[in-house]
Amino acid sequence: MKFTCRFLKSAYTFPQDAKLSDGPSQFPVQSNDLPSAYRTVRDSYFPTAIRASTQARSRSTAIKGLGPVVTKGCWFKGRRRALTRPLRSLPTPDFRALFESAPGFYLVLTPDLTIVAVSDAYLQATMTKRAEILDRGFFDVFPANPDDPGATGVSNLSASLERVLRNRTSDAMAVQKYDIRQPESEGGGFEERYWSPVNSPIFGPNQQIAYIIHRVEDVTESVRLQQQGVEQAKLNENLLSRAQKVEAEIFLRA
Repeated sequence: MKFTCRFLKSAYTFPQDAKLSDGPSQFPVQSNDLPSAYRTVRDSYFPTAIRASTQARSRSTAIKGLGPVVTKGCWFKGRRRALTRPLRSLPTPDFRALFESAPGFYLVLTPDLTIVAVSDAYLQATMTKRAEILDRGFFDVFPANPDDPGATGVSNLSASLERVLRNRTSDAMAVQKYDIRQPESEGGGFEERYWSPVNSPIFGPNQQIAYIIHRVEDVTESVRLQQQGVEQAKLNENLLSRAQKVEAEIFLRA
C-alpha cells in the first residue's frame, strides 16, 4: 500500500504486515481537532471502513510493524528533526554600510534639506568628506558658483525639492549645470559639472515625508562630447561655407 504525503511530496510504501492494533498513540485517526494537514494524511490512508471499525477502540491507535508514522509536528519519523527544527535566524544587515557602499551617487536629506546620509560614490564625485557635510544644509555644502552669474543649478534644484515636498512624488530633472567647489588642497575654485538628478520622497510610519533621496548621475563627459560635436559641426559648416565662397569667386573670375 503506497501513501503519498501532500506536504512532503514524497511516497511511502507501508509493509504488507502493517495492521491496526491497540498501542501508544502515534496516529490519532479519530481526532477531529487536528490541523487540516493531519486530517488530510489520516483520511488519505485509513479507509472509511477501517476508521469505522476502530471507533469502538481506544483513541490510542498505532500501526503495528510500521512504528511511529505521524507524531505531533511531523508525518515521518525520519523527517521530524528537519521539519521541526526552528528556522535559523539571519543577522540583521547593516543598512547604513550597505547604503554607503552602494555603487551610485546617493544623498539623503531631511525635509529641511539637512544632509543625514551619503554614499561613498557621491563623496568621491563631489570631492567632499562625510564628516564635513553631515548635519549641514545642502546648499551650504554645495553653493552656486559665484564666477558664473548665469548659473541656474541651485534655483532649479531648490524648485525640484519643493515639488517633492508639495506633490509627495519623485521629481526627475533635466540635465543641470551645477559646478562643484574644489578643495583648497586642489587649488580651490569651482569645477564645471553636469548632472542628471532625481529626487524621491521616503515616507515615515505616519505617511509623512521623513527623507528625500537625492540621486544623481555625472553626465559631464557626455555633455562635453556633445558640445565638442556641436562645435565640430559648426566648424565643418564654416569650412564648407568658405570653400563654397572661394569656389564661387574663382568661377566669377573665370
